[in-house]
Amino acid sequence: MSGVGSRNTGRTGTPRVLVTRGPERAGPLVDLLREYGVEPVLSPLHEARPVSGDGFKIALESITGGPYDVLTLTSANGVWGLVDVCRRAPGGTDFREIAGSVWCVGPATRTAAIEAGLGEPRTASTHRGQGMVAELKQFLGEEPGRSILCVQGRPARPELGDGLRAAGHHVTDAVVYERRPYPVDTPLIPRPEPTAESPIVVGRSETADYVANGMISAVIATSPKLLEALCSLGNLTVPVVCIGATTAAVAKKRGVNFVTSQGTKPEDLARSVAEILSLEHNERSRRESSDEREV
Repeated sequence: MSGVGSRNTGRTGTPRVLVTRGPERAGPLVDLLREYGVEPVLSPLHEARPVSGDGFKIALESITGGPYDVLTLTSANGVWGLVDVCRRAPGGTDFREIAGSVWCVGPATRTAAIEAGLGEPRTASTHRGQGMVAELKQFLGEEPGRSILCVQGRPARPELGDGLRAAGHHVTDAVVYERRPYPVDTPLIPRPEPTAESPIVVGRSETADYVANGMISAVIATSPKLLEALCSLGNLTVPVVCIGATTAAVAKKRGVNFVTSQGTKPEDLARSVAEILSLEHNERSRRESSDEREV
């Protein structure tokens, strides 16, 4: 593919792509990017940590306040946070018996839910809170008063819970993890031990240096919040691959040069990066050839 070289794990002479994801979730994407000859630089920006103290007590009370008709999970961190709270409960709590139906946002969340033992959850066709409200309202029918547990982190977007409450349902929020600037002392998901083949992982100040000093050729933005955080660190002049429509909306608002990936799987993101770098390379070559003709 023009503009993207062959695989090079030596980490020199290849385009670098900043990925807003931590090493515990980036393994397949790292491998695929390297197959395209692109070297990933991981910048988690935020990291999830378990709730503690009163936060843990409140989360456990919410989880055990059912059973609920529906359990909603809007991130893989929400799944892992739910499992963490239930396992730390005195005597343990079986998270598989919380609700009659489980709804997830996105394939990554659904995969995490299946791996956790939550059966075969339904997957909403949209990442937008209002869209998920509409699908749940259709699933629940016209009769109000159904009980719903919304598992989430802090901070969280309110659209899902507020929309379901407005429809007349009884909604309980369970905050099972907190997002904090990377790195946190006690991450919700243990970080993998680094090896010789591990990608570079950078904190916020290093990320700002990479952006300011032209050390990256593109960005993969994996959530709206992470793209907002990245934009706050400096002016993004390289193309951005957005994982979905809500992330793309932030890119458009920020005036960033972006494309939206055709899917959310690692292969979709890696392919989008390869394509956008090829376009950049081809356009640069065209300009250089034009300049040479003019001379």
